[in-house]
Amino acid sequence: MPGVKVEYQWSTAEYRAFLEANGWKVMILEEMSARITLAYAECVKQKKKVDEGGRIWKKSH
Repeated sequence: MPGVKVEYQWSTAEYRAFLEANGWKVMILEEMSARITLAYAECVKQKKKVDEGGRIWKKSH
């Protein structure tokens, strides 16, 4: 499409995995089709909890 430079081309599943891997809990994820497919996400940042063994556990708000 003229005038639009697409940096990344992820599927909706890949986008969800990226968000979750970076500490976000996905509450809503919708795919919208037009000339290009867009993904709309509503997320909550997850808190990290470290146990005695140094392991990190993610806990949502």
